[in-house]
Amino acid sequence: MRGIGLTHAFADISGLAFDRLFMVTETDGTFITARQFPQMVKFIPAPLHDGLHLTAPDGSSAWCVLVISPRRPSDRSLGQPFYRPHRARRR
Repeated sequence: MRGIGLTHAFADISGLAFDRLFMVTETDGTFITARQFPQMVKFIPAPLHDGLHLTAPDGSSAWCVLVISPRRPSDRSLGQPFYRPHRARRR
């Protein structure tokens, strides 16, 4: 998505506050990227207290509600695994 211009920002050890905090996903948790849908780079994001408002170049828009899922992340994304739980080795 298109970046948001800032006059000032908060930063901590992990970088800018709220940077890369949101992820657009399918209903099954698989994330959607501009690699799959290049037109996403033209979407204008507007952070809200409970999610994100996205506006497309044609003026259409959508509210994306922030959902914090208790489920573990999906094992597959874009056809490739992106989450591998740490497994302790037995001695």
